[in-house]
Amino acid sequence: MIYINVLDILIVITLTMFFVYPVNSFDKVVKFSKDYRFDNTKLQKVVLVFDTSSSMYDDGYLDSEKNYAKLLVKNSIKTEFSMIAFDGDYKVLTGFSDNEYKLLDIIDSLKVNMVNPHGGSKLRDTIISAINMIKYTKNAKIILFSDGGSPDSDNSLINKEEFKKIVKKYNIEYVGFGSSTDNLFYQSIFRNNLKENKIKKDSKIENIKYSIEKQNNNILLMALLLLLVRILYEKFNFNFNRD
Repeated sequence: MIYINVLDILIVITLTMFFVYPVNSFDKVVKFSKDYRFDNTKLQKVVLVFDTSSSMYDDGYLDSEKNYAKLLVKNSIKTEFSMIAFDGDYKVLTGFSDNEYKLLDIIDSLKVNMVNPHGGSKLRDTIISAINMIKYTKNAKIILFSDGGSPDSDNSLINKEEFKKIVKKYNIEYVGFGSSTDNLFYQSIFRNNLKENKIKKDSKIENIKYSIEKQNNNILLMALLLLLVRILYEKFNFNFNRD
């Protein structure tokens, strides 16, 4: 009977720990390029393009792009943002707006395969759509968040050669996540490429620390395993005592 009481106590303790500490908090530091050309008296228009394909879930890429975008929204002056998400298709999440609360709520709502639940990637078609939003605006640019990948796996209607010709005419910055190999194609055609590349002279690198939270499922799993042992003991009347 002593062993049963011990199991019951452990189950209560682990469940209590899970409800008291439901999440673990982790600190991350990113190198944030603050572009001072956007801190002026002229109104800027920026299209933020978010990769929500399933590969962005790996290694917290989706959380990273969300936090990076929040920093941009909070630190920009006289800037209106529009936002587009893409995976197997693309969707304009908002037109140009300087409402910080609205923009941050939209960023928080980003999730994997939110546009097309079947997955996929239409990066090139999405960028063309973003270009159409700024093509008649002088003071504008596009910022793309993505983990890249092979251009041949992109199921956009526009081919990669035609795409390369079009994007050269516009100010597009690329924030790449993951390995350099995955970002190689887009690194070669966009102006600002991976975060570890050289930053323009009129920009400044700042180390920004932010916290991300993850569900503390290990404690819950431990409680469930203990409960399973408890049920098995009751059902099969296991005897843990060894005389």
